[in-house]
Amino acid sequence: MKATFSHQLKKGFTLVELLVVIAILGALAGISYPLITSFISQGDVTAANKTCKDIVSGVKNYKDEVGDLPVNWEKVEDESAEVVVLTTDCENDADFVHIMFNTEVGQDVAQTTKAYMAADSVTERIGGLYEDGDLAGLFDPWGEPYYIFVRSNAEGSLTDPFTNSVLRNQWCIAYSTGIDKAGKHHDLEQPRGKAAKKPKKGKKNKKDKEEEEEPLKYPDYSEAEQEDIADNVYSWKKVDD
Repeated sequence: MKATFSHQLKKGFTLVELLVVIAILGALAGISYPLITSFISQGDVTAANKTCKDIVSGVKNYKDEVGDLPVNWEKVEDESAEVVVLTTDCENDADFVHIMFNTEVGQDVAQTTKAYMAADSVTERIGGLYEDGDLAGLFDPWGEPYYIFVRSNAEGSLTDPFTNSVLRNQWCIAYSTGIDKAGKHHDLEQPRGKAAKKPKKGKKNKKDKEEEEEPLKYPDYSEAEQEDIADNVYSWKKVDD
């Protein structure tokens, strides 16, 4: 008896089918990439904001325990200034980072042997505590230092560096220049005179109310300037004197 075998040919993908699959994968990548980058970006913002709050809390705790600011006064340019300006860039922080993290250098200048902050150690100046010999700096997720304004005494007030408004009953600000790293807030000035837009007076009908846009958070600034302010991450906190 003669055996017969049926051979089934294996069918591969046609060129059209391959192109369709590639197109679908490309579309999915195009949709997911912005979501992923947005998620990572928001994570960086959250991390920077947390560090700002940790800085302010650390300053408060040190001041409560020691009765002084966590700085090496010999490295402060103007000891008589009402506001001490610090930059955590390894060189211009008056040993603030050393004291807050209780590094070897900080133990020599701090009035306590306690660390008031904790952060990831990094080998490059980005996203954490960077140490290089006697240098120590604290950098945000975009590779820029944090900026700190702190009152040296109980009198006076601080000014919001983003909107130039006076902050009452607050004596410590910590902020990052944010994703664009530009610190564009330094160029913003309060409009005066004719440049300042005033809201129109008069009754509004139903149509006007429906079409009315959400009011700007800082009404004295244009939409472009609003974006510059919102692009930065900053935190300040009320601290009892």
